[in-house]
Amino acid sequence: MRLHPVVFAAVASLTIAGCQTQANAGTAAGLSEADRTALQALFDSAVTSVRAHNWDAWAAPFTEDVMFMPPNHPMLHGRAATRAWIDSFPAISEFNFTNVTFDGAGDLAWGTSGVPMTLSVGGQSVKDVSKQLVVFKKQADGHWKVAAVAVNSDLPPMAPPPVVPATGNAKKK
Repeated sequence: MRLHPVVFAAVASLTIAGCQTQANAGTAAGLSEADRTALQALFDSAVTSVRAHNWDAWAAPFTEDVMFMPPNHPMLHGRAATRAWIDSFPAISEFNFTNVTFDGAGDLAWGTSGVPMTLSVGGQSVKDVSKQLVVFKKQADGHWKVAAVAVNSDLPPMAPPPVVPATGNAKKK
């Protein structure tokens, strides 16, 4: 039995529309007010921890397998690697989050923010404004943890070191 093309198109359209409605139904509700409050608390706690240079508290909300992507650095895998990395970060004298936004559905959420900070680099104060994307995963106990972070700086990349010409060790032909 062969379906008439118009009937086939109508059935296909209804099927696709039905799938889209089902897919959107799960995201329409978004985050609860309790989830939004918990996520804002994670942002606030990070600011407090960084300002206090309390790196253990800063790393505590990360999942054990967090993927952390700091600016101008290879990706870090895991809370331990991320915690070790922050020890080598320049001293931070000012730090904040601006324009914090988040959204999500179910057990996943994402947030963005600006990250203005002042660093001490080589004895000089350097102001930077970075931006970040944070992915949160709700744990079985209902608490949110940070599963991934990508940060990049608004500062231009550092210039490469100058090329030093080779010394007279080359043999002449």
